[in-house]
Amino acid sequence: MRFSKVAVKKYRIYRLLLAAGAGLFAFTISMGGRYSQELDTVHSAQHKAALSAVKQIDHLLSSASDISTTHNELVNSTCPQAQPRLLNMSVQLQTVRAILLVKEGHIFCSSLFGHRDYSLDTMFPPFAKPGHNLMLKAALLVKRGSPTLIYWVPTRADPSSGMIHVFHIAMLSNFILEPQKPYVNYMALNVDGKTLIYGHNSILQTTDITDTPSVAQASSRYAYSVGVFSDPDWKLALRSLPQHIPLSLLVFLLAGIIVFIVSANRMNLAYHISSAIQRKQFQLFCQPIIQTQSGECDGVEILLRWHDERQGWISPDIFIPLAEQHGLVQSLTRHLLYTLEQNQHLFPQTPDFYISINIAAQHFAQGQITQDLKSLWYQSNPQPKLMLELTERTELQQTDYEQLHELRALGASLALDDFGTGHSSLSYLQNLHPDVLKIDKTFCATIGTDAINAKVLDSIVALGKELKLKMIVEGVETQQQADYLRQLGVCAMQGYFFARPMPIAEFPQWLMRHQARHKDSVQ
Repeated sequence: MRFSKVAVKKYRIYRLLLAAGAGLFAFTISMGGRYSQELDTVHSAQHKAALSAVKQIDHLLSSASDISTTHNELVNSTCPQAQPRLLNMSVQLQTVRAILLVKEGHIFCSSLFGHRDYSLDTMFPPFAKPGHNLMLKAALLVKRGSPTLIYWVPTRADPSSGMIHVFHIAMLSNFILEPQKPYVNYMALNVDGKTLIYGHNSILQTTDITDTPSVAQASSRYAYSVGVFSDPDWKLALRSLPQHIPLSLLVFLLAGIIVFIVSANRMNLAYHISSAIQRKQFQLFCQPIIQTQSGECDGVEILLRWHDERQGWISPDIFIPLAEQHGLVQSLTRHLLYTLEQNQHLFPQTPDFYISINIAAQHFAQGQITQDLKSLWYQSNPQPKLMLELTERTELQQTDYEQLHELRALGASLALDDFGTGHSSLSYLQNLHPDVLKIDKTFCATIGTDAINAKVLDSIVALGKELKLKMIVEGVETQQQADYLRQLGVCAMQGYFFARPMPIAEFPQWLMRHQARHKDSVQ
């Protein structure tokens, strides 16, 4: 089905916008996923750096503790006897600047300077407290003022005796606390309220540091912690996003192309049907229904016709199935009801005259048909009676049958349209309890032939009489067919023999002419 260039252009713009929206959504999801991954990478790198530093410092302290335990008998030696062994221990550890021996609270020997005579409480006051064995302190002799890490390892036999290991932590920190760019700006070692920051040659009070660490990792074995300082996580993650843009753009293009292709047919047809409703391109036609015996017109069937500005008339066999497929049949029916209510004055204002319309099964969902009839038709208390036509192919749910009772209560009658063309006619009759059977035109076309359907028509009429249902035969095109149906006792007929479908505005004039002809024929 082709459409005008303007409609095609609008449709393409709509599809492009839809595809762009889908692509943008996919791009956002992709970049959002990458952002989340980058955040995880930042957190992982920062925790890894902190854990690595703690592991290395723990190893230093553990090695010092092990060697002290192995040689704790040195506290009972003289300094001249112990100093060579202390020097040898320093060489083994490689990471200490000096080792001091302490006996009963007095420092009496140094691996560097030999005999010493200092009070442990005076030189290292924190170690006088139980459980305190680690501190940061500025060097007093060698490289005076440079940061050192002091580790006190008392003996098991005498807690006031043992060894003190002096680590040149300023040098070691250049390796242990080296920042991992770009995720870590700097790292810091915190011991008992004192802090050594990577690259600094002085010890600070922890409280003087205003920055908040991204990660603070404490040792599980010793009384210290390592802090990791960096830019905000979201900033670090955003800085890495540009490298993911090419892949996300590819996702954008793929999603957009897929949506553009998939929407080609569905959105094309749905868009044009919806647009035609808004532009009032759907017009109401009617076909008269004639009483078989009297020949009078006692009703009409309302039909929708679509006239496109460029393509002309479009068959209902095309747009009705498409409207049902794309969920637009309810909108079509509402348009029909609204237009019909606005033009009800074109029809005889008597309860004996009925107007028949077709209803789709989708319109029964959530009571929509009842609500629409109340608001669009019955609100004006119309005089003509309304007849609702349902086909055998219309699948109704149990709740839909309950709505049929409400529709009857409103004054509507029910007709089973195209009877005989479905697959479950009898069961459907039992469930629906229609007032009228509309017999499909395919059976009327067999009148006067030897076709099997000619005999089926007789059977259907007999069934209708048995059930005491009013019967209307569609597709009457010849005098022979009309006479045959009259003999069968069919109630009413419609077809080209009486009148072709016409715009509803032409119906009053047609009715006047028909009544005049009928009056003349009776006389």
